Amino acid sequence: MREKTLVPDHVDFAETLNAIANLCRGQRRYDEAEPLLLRVLAIREKSLGGRS
Repeated sequence: MREKTLVPDHVDFAETLNAIANLCRGQRRYDEAEPLLLRVLAIREKSLGGRS
């Protein structure tokens, strides 16, 4: 639902993905957590852009 209301690369959406990934990690579902964390990383890198 949050993905539909926010821009897919929005930092707030990344926080939601991160929370889901952490839940998966806590349940040792690493194969599900990894792609989520990679997406979080990509969103965060994009949001930082040229900032120092």
